[in-house]
Amino acid sequence: VHVQKIRMIIYTVMGTVSGLCAIFLLSSSFGANTTTGNGFEMDAIAMAVFGGISSTGGKGNIAGGVLAAFIIVCLRVGLGQQNVHAQV
Repeated sequence: VHVQKIRMIIYTVMGTVSGLCAIFLLSSSFGANTTTGNGFEMDAIAMAVFGGISSTGGKGNIAGGVLAAFIIVCLRVGLGQQNVHAQV
């Protein structure tokens, strides 16, 4: 296994996906400032844990993470449209 090559590929893919996510976030919020992504850290951790991805690494699958992300985003958007407070 070529560790350096795999590491470079993974970092490149992660950077590309992060850039695409930033573009989508900016387009949905109609602008950007230095605090645009604050508070999304816990959402990302919750999506990973609910999706069955181990927090210690080495276990998990992409389908579970994507399904958990879909559910959490649908809940956040749906509850927001129903004027439910974000803390709930």
